[in-house]
Amino acid sequence: MKSSNIIFSACVYALLLCSSYLYADDSDELPQNGTKYSAPNEIIIKKQVDSIFRKLSLKEKIAQLFIIDFNAGNSDKLKHQQNKLVKIGVGGVILMDAPLIPTVERINKFNKLAEVPLIVSLDGEWGASMRFNEIPAFPRQMQVGALDSDELVYEMGYLIGLECKRIGINVNYAPDVDVNNNANNPVINMRSFGEDKNKVARYGAAYMQGMKDAGVAGSAKHFPGHGDTDVDSHKGLPLLPFDRKRLDDIELYPFKYLISKDVDMVMIGHLNIPALDSTGTPSSISKSVITGLLKEKLGYKGIVCTDALNMKGLSLNAYGNKGDENAMPKRLIPLAAYKAGADILLMAEDVENSIKEIENAIKSGEISRKSLDEKVRKVLELKSRLGLFSKSYRHHQIDTTGLLLKVTDARNTALIQQICDNSITVVANDYYNSITTPSELTRRTLPVSLHNGAKVAYLGYGGDKHADDFANALLNEENMLPSFHNNVTGFSADTFILRKPVTMDQLKEIKKELSGYDIIILGIHDTDSRPQNNFGIDSEQMDFFTEWAKEQHIAVVYFGSPYALNKISGYKNFKAFVIAYSNTLYNNIAAAKVILGLVPARGVLPVSAGGFKAGYGVKY
Repeated sequence: MKSSNIIFSACVYALLLCSSYLYADDSDELPQNGTKYSAPNEIIIKKQVDSIFRKLSLKEKIAQLFIIDFNAGNSDKLKHQQNKLVKIGVGGVILMDAPLIPTVERINKFNKLAEVPLIVSLDGEWGASMRFNEIPAFPRQMQVGALDSDELVYEMGYLIGLECKRIGINVNYAPDVDVNNNANNPVINMRSFGEDKNKVARYGAAYMQGMKDAGVAGSAKHFPGHGDTDVDSHKGLPLLPFDRKRLDDIELYPFKYLISKDVDMVMIGHLNIPALDSTGTPSSISKSVITGLLKEKLGYKGIVCTDALNMKGLSLNAYGNKGDENAMPKRLIPLAAYKAGADILLMAEDVENSIKEIENAIKSGEISRKSLDEKVRKVLELKSRLGLFSKSYRHHQIDTTGLLLKVTDARNTALIQQICDNSITVVANDYYNSITTPSELTRRTLPVSLHNGAKVAYLGYGGDKHADDFANALLNEENMLPSFHNNVTGFSADTFILRKPVTMDQLKEIKKELSGYDIIILGIHDTDSRPQNNFGIDSEQMDFFTEWAKEQHIAVVYFGSPYALNKISGYKNFKAFVIAYSNTLYNNIAAAKVILGLVPARGVLPVSAGGFKAGYGVKY
């Protein structure tokens, strides 16, 4: 069949099959073929830190604690202000969504301006693609939680680390180690490895270590745990009403584990946790949470980083949950976080005045110079460990020639496909009644390729994106699965795609058209990961499908969150149900492989949903 996606898809498949890697002149700074980054030894680190530290004024020391946000598309006025802050001596920058090349050019500009090398950071939980649409995305962490392989998670962290370094990034605010045991969580959800605290901890540590071995620092977030919440801290202040024992047992468990594994950074979330701070103060400016719990009780000696200080969960609730009229002035929020114990102040809204407030507090004796020196040394030590004080790194510049090709490494795309192949999760696979063979396997609906002679249709619902790719993979058009598809004989399927918006009249018409088929593979492509959007489910149309499944043999591939099972009341009417986590090209290819039996069904649910417990999965 023909598709507007074919040219793009063919390019990606070529990368998947390619075994060579494209590098520029960066072989001296990037680990090759699994080798590990080697940080300077402690003697060198101390000498480098002492040398830089002695030269800093009081104002410059304070500035080192701030990381400012930027976007390559910012106005000239904003760019001028950012340049000024870099010259003042802020410790680093965090990039936001923008095209790749203009962003890297902006990073190069910052590096030229900075006297002390900058932390260049991003939120890249599923790789640099979280900020750059041009780069293939690694699976969201919840899909990674469907794996049974610490090694694949480590390799993902390692390759994400290399990906970051090619762009000039040395700190990635990942992994997310929140234990997501709340199906209505509007902001963590698919960003978590799941509800199993042990898997969250292990996979978080593997991801972190992979990045560290690539020379990129990570950050465990969002301390002390944002998983069991139903409020987005970008918009409001989530409440965790649990007692201390529950928090110790579940929420804190992954953080304690990563602390024991020497995590570089812990990011503090904006949360209201009465069991830890009875005043209602958000955790990100709570001395009880940061100094009392994290630093003193848990013994954490590394860098404490705030979540973004411009988030509404903090800025509107800094004196407790009292609303706009009692909001803390923007210039005072970083000072509050500093006094609570934070070392890095991320994305403050009024940096120059915030620096002055901290400076005044030090000069007045409200806070000690010793506390400032300790924080600054931590930041400088991190920079030294990352190699930012080496002679070759000064005013570091990234060559943008062919950069996209270098970042889109064949190893990355191959690993993305491998993770998808191993995480697709089958939660139901009932008997196919028309087959009377004695083989148990061939009496099951999946894999459909074993049902020789069955008349099969593929129906792509909401299939504007990647439905064509799924159909092409099923039929091996464009030679999409050359190393697999010769194992499938006698399989064919007719393709029908309903593109948005889909009407009830269209569904009734397509039902009539497909009435003569033995098996229908229903691909649900138009999904949403957010519970507040009902996971993208049109309840009326989904009810139509579940009623249809009472009459005809339908196997579903759902390209979305496993939590959607809670919203599909009649999902048990389907003869097979496959969770494919998100509607990406790689998941469509992986789902086709599982449907055809070209790779084993290995994935397990990372969360409880639809009556199934976390860890459940039908394997074949």
